[in-house]
Amino acid sequence: MNKSRWQLAWLLLAVAGPAQAGDFTRNNSIFALSIERQEADWEFAGLSLQATLENLYVSYAEPMLAGGHMGLDFGQTGLTLEGIPGAGSVTAAGYRFGVWLERPLALATSLQLRPRVYYDYYRAAGEYADTQLECTWWNYGASLMLQATLGYVAIAAGPAYDKFAGEARSNGAAVGSYQSTQTRQWVGELRLKVDASGYVGLRGAAGERRRLALYFERRF
Repeated sequence: MNKSRWQLAWLLLAVAGPAQAGDFTRNNSIFALSIERQEADWEFAGLSLQATLENLYVSYAEPMLAGGHMGLDFGQTGLTLEGIPGAGSVTAAGYRFGVWLERPLALATSLQLRPRVYYDYYRAAGEYADTQLECTWWNYGASLMLQATLGYVAIAAGPAYDKFAGEARSNGAAVGSYQSTQTRQWVGELRLKVDASGYVGLRGAAGERRRLALYFERRF
């Protein structure tokens, strides 16, 4: 990621007052910036491709009457495909859009269940060897993490169901589709409260679609 992206990220952590330990579930509006890397193995037209995504996106979420949040994500994506015969590494750029719903359930003062459902859509286009390549794909799923709060730190982990599928077009003509062959994942998150309304954290997933994201969050 270039320098300007990191400068934008740190703007979200401007001083806002003293932190309050244990305050990780404020039912406020949320604005966040995420920098994410994903890796997946795509079985496509008889080929085994290594797909790498670099995502930069913003999220906005509003609290629901019953508790929890409903959110929207939007931003840019960069796709790199390895394993296409005669092409080496192919790159494409585009956008991503997502919607999600999370409803924490309190088990104890510092212990929660965090069920979450989500749907993401991606589109990226690039060129190689005089060929215009366009890829669209989507993934959806659900996770259930157990979160423990320790002062200014929250740690969460749990199982997840994650499914992705997509299709590719070459010079406008459909050339094939791809989808996940495994849907089981393990997900985790580490969050640090840095001031009265600011958080910084890491989210990760292990499975067929591997990902790691650094995010900066404000709750208003």
